Amino acid sequence: MLSISLVSMEDTKAILEIYKPYILNTAITFETEVPSLDEFQARIDSLVFKYPYLVVKDDNKVIGYVYASPFHERAAYRWNVDWSIYIKEEYHRYHIATILFNALKDILKELGYLRIYALVTSANQVSMKLHEKLGFTKCGYWKHTGYKHNNWYDVTVYEYIIDEPEIPSPITYMVSLDEIKLLAIINKYNKELGEIKV
Repeated sequence: MLSISLVSMEDTKAILEIYKPYILNTAITFETEVPSLDEFQARIDSLVFKYPYLVVKDDNKVIGYVYASPFHERAAYRWNVDWSIYIKEEYHRYHIATILFNALKDILKELGYLRIYALVTSANQVSMKLHEKLGFTKCGYWKHTGYKHNNWYDVTVYEYIIDEPEIPSPITYMVSLDEIKLLAIINKYNKELGEIKV
């Protein structure tokens, strides 16, 4: 059975194994060297205090993950996040990415974040279609900005607006999010995942 949970240290190796082929075999990520397990764990540790980082499992085996990260360091950007999602290829056709995004989005809204951004390379037509399906709009385009595997790649910038208040509320860090609210969001999307027949 498929289920969403918060990332744990025990998930790190499985997450890295999912990410590794994207680094080595594609231009979907512009990362070119596979990080060590310790480095990858440090990346996760640097995010989970402030941002949601979720994994999706099939019978307790990690088959995908999604997380938010800082959009920019300057304080005035703090209501914005980047997001990333990676799912094992054999699970792509089950709409798991949509469910994971919606769970992430609802948590981000609860925390007070207002915009979600994504950088999608021209090598990733599937991701472009996904972002448009999810309600993202194109808001930028960088031509020949990444060079990998002996090719130049363009990048499209996508934006999702969660809310547009005149005055934003303070951000709540993930570590301080009310557990009942968090559990309600996760349970909502676990019900949707439970309807998927893999």
